[in-house]
Amino acid sequence: MFTSIGLASRAHRAQRGVQHSRQLWIRTLLSLCILAALFVTSVRRTQAAWLWGGVDDRSISVGGLLRTYHVHLPPSYTGTTALPLVVAFHGAYDNGRGMAGLTNFNNVADRFGFIAAYPDAV
Repeated sequence: MFTSIGLASRAHRAQRGVQHSRQLWIRTLLSLCILAALFVTSVRRTQAAWLWGGVDDRSISVGGLLRTYHVHLPPSYTGTTALPLVVAFHGAYDNGRGMAGLTNFNNVADRFGFIAAYPDAV
């Protein structure tokens, strides 16, 4: 009888750990998206010129971890009007730059006028 109570308690603690990890992951993901959007919308026209040709590497600290992401601004971006933001998540054993090359979203962003962001994993 006491053994089943102990197992139930362990299972409950394990479930709480999974929920906490999921909440931390979601919070980190939302933070990255918000910060990428804030960065991109705050870039002025003169600052945007050096970003037009490629991908700008950025990093932020979330929950004590340094998180990196990459942003591509289309040539049509002037810094005066908002553009849609597309966040492309890579799969296992890859990174944001790899996802940019795999998806070719930079060229698609240039053609259709959106901002592409590629976060890296931990």
